[in-house]
Amino acid sequence: MEILTTLQVYAKILQRAGLRPWLRFFTLTLRSQENLEAMLKDLEAARARLFRRTWWKGRVAGAIVKLEITLNLETDGWHVHVHGIALGDYLPEDELEREWAEATKGEGFIVDVRGTPLDYRK
Repeated sequence: MEILTTLQVYAKILQRAGLRPWLRFFTLTLRSQENLEAMLKDLEAARARLFRRTWWKGRVAGAIVKLEITLNLETDGWHVHVHGIALGDYLPEDELEREWAEATKGEGFIVDVRGTPLDYRK
């Protein structure tokens, strides 16, 4: 009997749907601000908009996200961003950057996508 992890199950579902499953780390950021409460609301609203977009739904089967908050002591500005892992079809950084800019209404300024050691394309 084969025991599969949740990610392996998702990968098999994607393969059966004709997609090449990828597991990617991603980071989404907003411009630094002094008002942390407003920034957290803006970030969550933008993240929700991104995850509802047709582009995201067409590429990502699921994602896990973690919030990171840092304070720049020189400027007193908060740097709030999301790190995540997405499982789905290939996630081009330039396309994610465009989608994030639209979801943040122009306030999203850094997007990063990196590969992982796990490759389910086999």
